[in-house]
Amino acid sequence: MYISNWDEFQKAAEELYAASPERTRYVSGFRHVDGELILKVTNDQTIIKFKTNQQADLKKFTMLNLSLMSKMQNRSDGKLGYGTGRQCVVMMGIVSSFS
Repeated sequence: MYISNWDEFQKAAEELYAASPERTRYVSGFRHVDGELILKVTNDQTIIKFKTNQQADLKKFTMLNLSLMSKMQNRSDGKLGYGTGRQCVVMMGIVSSFS
């Protein structure tokens, strides 16, 4: 289901991750034809999506990435470490070349 309000999407995404961190995946995509950013968070039982073509939402998207990656590393300070970086990137569904 698409959520049209960013704050509701962010809250739902963080709650979904908190409820099942081992199974939650986060995928982002960009449609060049429409200029739309599409975000999807799922745990195989619940799927939430957000779609936007607004430049202002990119900063929010970046902050959500930082928040979720910090949670995946069990950090509350918002700083990302290098020790588990590859694991976090893979969990978010992003292909990485980190080794």
